[in-house]
Amino acid sequence: MQVGAYSIEYILITSRRRSLAIQVKPDAAVIVRAPHGTTPARADALIAERIAWIVRHRARFLAASPVADATSPHADGAPLLFLGVPCTLTLTRGAKTSVMLTEDRLTVTLPDPGDSSAVAAAIERWLHRQAIVYFGERLIVWSARTAALGIPAYDKLTVRAMRTRWGTCSSARRVTLNSRLIHLDPALIDYVIAHELCHLQIMNHSRTFWALLSRLLPDWKARRTALHRVRLM
Repeated sequence: MQVGAYSIEYILITSRRRSLAIQVKPDAAVIVRAPHGTTPARADALIAERIAWIVRHRARFLAASPVADATSPHADGAPLLFLGVPCTLTLTRGAKTSVMLTEDRLTVTLPDPGDSSAVAAAIERWLHRQAIVYFGERLIVWSARTAALGIPAYDKLTVRAMRTRWGTCSSARRVTLNSRLIHLDPALIDYVIAHELCHLQIMNHSRTFWALLSRLLPDWKARRTALHRVRLM
């Protein structure tokens, strides 16, 4: 939407909450959280009311320097996004390798914290396990909704790193999701899942496909816009 000189794209997420709230993510994405039944016009009005606050926070995030050297993503104190929440990497020494997330801190314990390859491998294994569990849970939620629209059920979920796609769906009803999605906000993960599940019924991007996605996820355009701001690699 356009508010004066500012063009603001936002994601509207409705739930059982009682009030409206605006959230600006570290990637500068804007999210409006609202009660069920909230109209886009009401969300637009809230954006207009809080435009100064939104612009100020987006500028702060965009201008912020990285927490750690970009060439050392696995160094102690480096930043990491998990489900859209910024976390700080903490490396500790211990006999056994383990990874634990506590609020905004991801603690990696291993025999040699200075071994960046071992640190990277431990983090990737942990993230992959988290992705399998979280994506599976969300697929269960979305499958119930797609079933109500007559969309066939998926047969199998595969989670793996992909260089050019966030997700795919095959004619054999197999859904593949990019493991890197685990870094993103849940609203964006849900968009990819809903998109791929719609392909179970329509294996193309025709008008019919987008109409089906609109029935399943009315605010898909805003979510897709936010997703396009994320670098895949």
